[in-house]
Amino acid sequence: MSELYKSPIKLAGGEERFVCPQSLVLNTYLGCDHDCIYCYARDILEPVKKWSPVKPADISIIEKTMKKAYSGNSQDMVSKLIRRRTPFRFANISDGFLMQELKYKVSYNTLLIMGDYQHPLIINTKGIVVALDNYIKLLRHMPVVVQMTITTENQEKANLLEPNAPDVESRIGAVKKLSDAGITCQVRYSPVYPKLTDNPEKLFELVSKAGAKDIICEMGRIPVLSKQKAQLNKGLGYDYLAHLRALDYPMFKFKQQWRVEQPFIFTEYERFKKIAESYGLNFFVCCEEKPEINDWCNCCGTHQYKGFEQGIDWTIQMNGHRIRDDWTSFDEYIKDFDIPYEDGFRKFWDAGKYELNLYGMEFNKHTKCYRRCKPFKEKKLFS
Repeated sequence: MSELYKSPIKLAGGEERFVCPQSLVLNTYLGCDHDCIYCYARDILEPVKKWSPVKPADISIIEKTMKKAYSGNSQDMVSKLIRRRTPFRFANISDGFLMQELKYKVSYNTLLIMGDYQHPLIINTKGIVVALDNYIKLLRHMPVVVQMTITTENQEKANLLEPNAPDVESRIGAVKKLSDAGITCQVRYSPVYPKLTDNPEKLFELVSKAGAKDIICEMGRIPVLSKQKAQLNKGLGYDYLAHLRALDYPMFKFKQQWRVEQPFIFTEYERFKKIAESYGLNFFVCCEEKPEINDWCNCCGTHQYKGFEQGIDWTIQMNGHRIRDDWTSFDEYIKDFDIPYEDGFRKFWDAGKYELNLYGMEFNKHTKCYRRCKPFKEKKLFS
């Protein structure tokens, strides 16, 4: 047995817990061998030698954490969120259904544990192991949504972006098999690469026929750091940013990333949404600054399904509608919510960091209040 991963359950780190409605995470493995050229987790973990080889999680820790949360009055943040039946995002720094799962079976045994508690799971994967018969047998009897990531229907492009991931046809086949068994499936059309994978009509048609219910979309972000950018360019075989610049595609530099310019990015999302809806698919946008696209609902769309009523709904994606033209204080924003990490949330708020999480937001550093104002002027292309 290889070295075991000792932190399989946690609250998402950094500022994610204040932004993402699905910030309670579960990872049955550490590391991944799909080698996707856009992987943010790889960028974080590879330099500290935590990416390869893949490490299975210590299943006893998962079992003890669930027992502690449900059998006692533990006041730690994770236990509180588990007791309120907040769904787990399974997984966010690996893939729980790599081929190594056939050997270690950590995800299978985790499903057994979660099934005993009927605790809701949002499975994020590119793996086809999740659609094996013995896994489907467990999934059919618990609250679960499977999110299958498929960036493109074009296998040649998929080979460039996700060289070791299961082929596209197999992933679509897994969606069909799961859907036919009555298991709710969504497709993560993410990350979207402009002028490369941004024509999703064929993909949406295929996954709709396979039984998927929803599309979750997010535009790709191009790294600034030379090592990460080199990884992307090597995978594609050309300088991707230079290619977009030559096409005068609207991008701007923000911290360590190049991003699609606002409000053009919202126009693109509306275009994708119309295509999705033409095939009977609901459409949701992940990690952007205009939750109105999601009608202020959970950006994963899981709020529609039984057992998923307890998302973290005080985050900006769902609760930002409270911030209007008038100035809004923190106490007004969190009214009627019992937040396990309120002190940390208040520091995040008071530091003005929410200003970057809603389009057209303004922060008053003296009163510590926010308001929605007129949208900012567009930045220059490739500024």
